[in-house]
Amino acid sequence: MKTLLAALATVFSASFLVGSQAAAFKCQLPNGKVLYQDSPCDAVPRAFTTDAAQRNSTRAAPATSKQERIRQQPVAPLTLVAFEKSAFFNRYGPTKKEPYPLNSGGINYPYSIPSGDADEPIGLELNSDPRKIAKVGIEFFGSSLRNPATFTAKREQMVRDLIASTYPDTDIQLTINVIRAEQAHNIPDDILTASPTRVGSALLRVASVATSLIIHFQR
Repeated sequence: MKTLLAALATVFSASFLVGSQAAAFKCQLPNGKVLYQDSPCDAVPRAFTTDAAQRNSTRAAPATSKQERIRQQPVAPLTLVAFEKSAFFNRYGPTKKEPYPLNSGGINYPYSIPSGDADEPIGLELNSDPRKIAKVGIEFFGSSLRNPATFTAKREQMVRDLIASTYPDTDIQLTINVIRAEQAHNIPDDILTASPTRVGSALLRVASVATSLIIHFQR
Protein backbone atom coordinates (compact mmCIF):
# COMPACT_ATOMS: atom_id res chain seq x y z
CA MET A 1 0.00 0.00 0.00
CA LYS A 2 2.79 2.36 0.93
CA THR A 3 4.54 1.57 -2.33
CA LEU A 4 1.41 2.40 -4.32
CA LEU A 5 0.89 5.76 -2.53
CA ALA A 6 4.52 6.77 -3.10
CA ALA A 7 4.24 5.98 -6.81
CA LEU A 8 1.07 8.01 -7.13
CA ALA A 9 2.68 10.98 -5.32
CA THR A 10 5.65 10.87 -7.68
CA VAL A 11 3.45 10.84 -10.78
CA PHE A 12 1.27 13.68 -9.42
CA SER A 13 4.31 15.81 -8.59
CA ALA A 14 5.87 15.27 -12.00
CA SER A 15 2.66 16.09 -13.85
CA PHE A 16 2.23 19.30 -11.82
CA LEU A 17 5.73 20.50 -12.59
CA VAL A 18 5.41 19.72 -16.27
CA GLY A 19 2.05 21.46 -16.45
CA SER A 20 3.27 24.57 -14.66
CA GLN A 21 6.39 24.83 -16.81
CA ALA A 22 4.42 24.33 -20.02
CA ALA A 23 1.90 27.00 -19.09
CA ALA A 24 4.32 29.66 -17.77
CA PHE A 25 6.09 32.35 -19.84
CA LYS A 26 9.13 34.13 -18.40
CA CYS A 27 8.89 37.71 -19.60
CA GLN A 28 11.41 40.54 -19.16
CA LEU A 29 9.64 43.81 -18.35
CA PRO A 30 10.91 47.22 -19.54
CA ASN A 31 11.77 48.12 -15.96
CA GLY A 32 14.11 45.09 -15.72
CA LYS A 33 11.86 42.89 -13.63
CA VAL A 34 10.88 39.33 -14.61
CA LEU A 35 7.24 38.30 -14.82
CA TYR A 36 5.88 34.74 -15.16
CA GLN A 37 2.50 34.55 -16.85
CA ASP A 38 0.32 32.17 -18.81
CA SER A 39 0.12 34.38 -21.89
CA PRO A 40 2.95 35.21 -24.33
CA CYS A 41 5.33 38.01 -23.44
CA ASP A 42 3.90 40.38 -26.04
CA ALA A 43 0.76 40.50 -23.92
CA VAL A 44 2.33 41.79 -20.73
CA PRO A 45 -0.41 43.42 -18.63
CA ARG A 46 -0.37 47.22 -18.79
CA ALA A 47 -0.15 47.38 -15.01
CA PHE A 48 3.44 46.10 -15.26
CA THR A 49 4.62 48.42 -18.02
CA THR A 50 6.96 51.32 -17.29
CA ASP A 51 6.63 54.94 -18.21
CA ALA A 52 10.40 55.25 -18.72
CA ALA A 53 9.95 55.66 -22.45
CA GLN A 54 7.53 58.50 -21.83
CA ARG A 55 9.88 60.12 -19.33
CA ASN A 56 12.81 59.88 -21.74
CA SER A 57 10.89 61.02 -24.80
CA THR A 58 12.09 64.21 -26.48
CA ARG A 59 10.54 67.26 -24.91
CA ALA A 60 9.89 70.45 -26.79
CA ALA A 61 12.42 73.17 -26.01
CA PRO A 62 11.04 75.83 -23.70
CA ALA A 63 9.52 78.75 -25.55
CA THR A 64 11.98 81.58 -25.93
CA SER A 65 11.07 85.20 -25.62
CA LYS A 66 10.59 87.32 -28.70
CA GLN A 67 13.81 89.14 -27.85
CA GLU A 68 15.78 85.90 -27.80
CA ARG A 69 14.25 84.65 -31.03
CA ILE A 70 15.12 87.88 -32.77
CA ARG A 71 18.69 87.85 -31.48
CA GLN A 72 19.12 84.30 -32.79
CA GLN A 73 18.21 85.25 -36.34
CA PRO A 74 21.36 85.56 -38.48
CA VAL A 75 21.65 88.92 -40.25
CA ALA A 76 24.44 90.07 -42.55
CA PRO A 77 26.53 93.00 -41.26
CA LEU A 78 25.33 96.41 -42.45
CA THR A 79 27.61 98.13 -44.95
CA LEU A 80 27.51 101.64 -46.38
CA VAL A 81 26.99 100.28 -49.89
CA ALA A 82 24.01 98.21 -48.74
CA PHE A 83 22.48 101.18 -46.92
CA GLU A 84 22.74 103.47 -49.95
CA LYS A 85 20.89 100.84 -51.99
CA SER A 86 18.21 100.25 -49.36
CA ALA A 87 14.48 100.97 -49.50
CA PHE A 88 14.92 103.69 -46.85
CA PHE A 89 17.57 105.49 -48.89
CA ASN A 90 15.46 105.32 -52.04
CA ARG A 91 12.34 106.57 -50.29
CA TYR A 92 13.75 109.47 -48.26
CA GLY A 93 16.68 110.51 -50.46
CA PRO A 94 19.31 111.45 -47.86
CA THR A 95 21.96 113.91 -48.99
CA LYS A 96 25.42 112.67 -48.13
CA LYS A 97 27.77 115.07 -46.36
CA GLU A 98 31.52 114.94 -45.95
CA PRO A 99 32.55 111.89 -43.86
CA TYR A 100 35.17 112.32 -41.17
CA PRO A 101 37.30 109.99 -39.02
CA LEU A 102 36.36 109.15 -35.44
CA ASN A 103 38.70 108.95 -32.48
CA SER A 104 37.67 105.30 -32.15
CA GLY A 105 39.26 104.54 -35.51
CA GLY A 106 36.06 104.34 -37.53
CA ILE A 107 34.42 106.84 -39.86
CA ASN A 108 31.29 108.92 -39.39
CA TYR A 109 29.01 109.23 -42.44
CA PRO A 110 26.55 112.12 -41.97
CA TYR A 111 23.43 112.63 -44.08
CA SER A 112 20.68 115.22 -44.28
CA ILE A 113 17.04 114.36 -45.01
CA PRO A 114 14.48 116.97 -46.06
CA SER A 115 11.80 117.55 -43.43
CA GLY A 116 8.24 118.56 -44.09
CA ASP A 117 7.34 119.51 -40.53
CA ALA A 118 10.40 121.41 -39.22
CA ASP A 119 12.63 124.28 -40.35
CA GLU A 120 15.78 122.18 -40.24
CA PRO A 121 16.32 118.91 -42.12
CA ILE A 122 16.56 115.62 -40.28
CA GLY A 123 20.05 114.50 -39.32
CA LEU A 124 21.20 110.95 -39.96
CA GLU A 125 24.60 109.47 -39.09
CA LEU A 126 26.19 106.09 -39.64
CA ASN A 127 29.36 105.19 -37.75
CA SER A 128 31.59 102.43 -39.05
CA ASP A 129 34.29 100.30 -37.56
CA PRO A 130 36.77 98.83 -40.07
CA ARG A 131 34.33 96.12 -41.23
CA LYS A 132 30.73 97.28 -40.86
CA ILE A 133 28.32 100.00 -39.78
CA ALA A 134 28.19 99.68 -36.00
CA LYS A 135 26.04 102.68 -35.06
CA VAL A 136 23.06 104.42 -36.66
CA GLY A 137 21.57 107.61 -35.28
CA ILE A 138 18.72 109.85 -36.39
CA GLU A 139 18.02 113.34 -35.02
CA PHE A 140 14.75 115.23 -35.27
CA PHE A 141 14.88 118.96 -34.60
CA GLY A 142 12.33 121.06 -32.76
CA SER A 143 11.63 124.72 -33.44
CA SER A 144 12.54 125.99 -29.95
CA LEU A 145 13.05 124.96 -26.35
CA ARG A 146 9.34 125.51 -25.84
CA ASN A 147 8.57 123.37 -28.85
CA PRO A 148 11.11 120.54 -28.85
CA ALA A 149 10.93 117.69 -31.31
CA THR A 150 8.31 115.06 -30.57
CA PHE A 151 7.76 111.58 -31.92
CA THR A 152 5.01 112.22 -34.45
CA ALA A 153 3.33 109.55 -36.57
CA LYS A 154 5.38 110.66 -39.57
CA ARG A 155 8.64 110.35 -37.65
CA GLU A 156 7.57 106.98 -36.28
CA GLN A 157 7.11 105.69 -39.82
CA MET A 158 10.54 106.99 -40.78
CA VAL A 159 12.11 105.15 -37.85
CA ARG A 160 10.28 101.96 -38.77
CA ASP A 161 11.61 102.24 -42.32
CA LEU A 162 15.11 102.99 -41.03
CA ILE A 163 15.11 99.87 -38.84
CA ALA A 164 13.88 97.70 -41.71
CA SER A 165 16.78 98.88 -43.90
CA THR A 166 19.55 98.84 -41.30
CA TYR A 167 18.89 96.43 -38.40
CA PRO A 168 15.93 94.27 -39.52
CA ASP A 169 16.48 91.85 -36.64
CA THR A 170 15.50 94.61 -34.20
CA ASP A 171 12.23 94.29 -32.33
CA ILE A 172 10.45 97.19 -34.04
CA GLN A 173 7.43 97.46 -31.76
CA LEU A 174 9.57 97.36 -28.63
CA THR A 175 11.73 100.09 -30.17
CA ILE A 176 8.69 102.29 -30.82
CA ASN A 177 7.44 101.76 -27.26
CA VAL A 178 10.82 102.72 -25.79
CA ILE A 179 11.02 105.87 -27.94
CA ARG A 180 7.56 106.96 -26.84
CA ALA A 181 8.46 106.43 -23.20
CA GLU A 182 11.91 108.05 -23.33
CA GLN A 183 11.47 110.93 -25.78
CA ALA A 184 11.10 113.49 -23.01
CA HIS A 185 14.19 112.30 -21.13
CA ASN A 186 16.67 115.16 -21.34
CA ILE A 187 20.46 114.85 -21.28
CA PRO A 188 23.13 117.57 -21.68
CA ASP A 189 24.73 116.49 -24.95
CA ASP A 190 26.21 113.05 -25.72
CA ILE A 191 23.57 110.45 -26.60
CA LEU A 192 25.94 107.68 -25.52
CA THR A 193 25.45 108.79 -21.91
CA ALA A 194 21.78 107.75 -22.10
CA SER A 195 20.87 104.37 -20.64
CA PRO A 196 20.58 101.71 -23.37
CA THR A 197 17.74 99.25 -23.91
CA ARG A 198 18.23 95.93 -25.67
CA VAL A 199 15.88 95.67 -28.68
CA GLY A 200 16.82 92.43 -30.40
CA SER A 201 20.46 92.48 -31.51
CA ALA A 202 20.87 96.25 -31.05
CA LEU A 203 21.17 98.61 -28.13
CA LEU A 204 18.75 101.54 -28.31
CA ARG A 205 19.33 104.94 -26.73
CA VAL A 206 16.72 107.68 -26.81
CA ALA A 207 16.97 111.17 -25.35
CA SER A 208 16.15 114.81 -25.84
CA VAL A 209 19.11 117.17 -26.26
CA ALA A 210 18.11 120.85 -26.28
CA THR A 211 15.37 120.98 -28.94
CA SER A 212 16.31 117.68 -30.61
CA LEU A 213 15.04 114.14 -30.25
CA ILE A 214 17.88 111.68 -30.87
CA ILE A 215 17.37 107.96 -31.52
CA HIS A 216 20.53 105.89 -31.60
CA PHE A 217 21.16 102.22 -32.41
CA GLN A 218 24.37 100.37 -31.64
CA ARG A 219 25.35 96.81 -32.50
